[in-house]
Amino acid sequence: MSLITPQEVAASEVLHFAMSMVRNAQYEILATMNLAEELASPLPREYFFLLQEKIKHGVTLKRMAFGTEKKFEEFQRWQSWTHTRYQLRRAATTNYRRILIIDQSYILFAVEKKDRKFYYSEIPDLIKETLHYFDRVWTVGYPK
Repeated sequence: MSLITPQEVAASEVLHFAMSMVRNAQYEILATMNLAEELASPLPREYFFLLQEKIKHGVTLKRMAFGTEKKFEEFQRWQSWTHTRYQLRRAATTNYRRILIIDQSYILFAVEKKDRKFYYSEIPDLIKETLHYFDRVWTVGYPK
């Protein structure tokens, strides 16, 4: 059932919610990350184990990293995965949006104003716009 408006997800439930979404992925996971935040406060190992399991079972994972070249290199040393279904790129823009897109069917995203709020959606137009953003940033490539 498609939601009419995005559903807010409590900050305390975001990780659990994201892991549930990843568990349901059948063919593709698209994700962005802020390198400074990820390095300072990494997600739990269980999340990364889950991602690796999904990759092993045929799911493609594309991660777009936002941050400096130094932070990107540090992250690559910390997480040195290699697999044909895993791609990591450094964004060529600072226009960062926190998003997780599963199978081009549902998304989890953050809106940052005074504070950070998280939302889940299955709204086709919102997913399409978010996919357009991800694809645009992904295809621009990344600085050397």
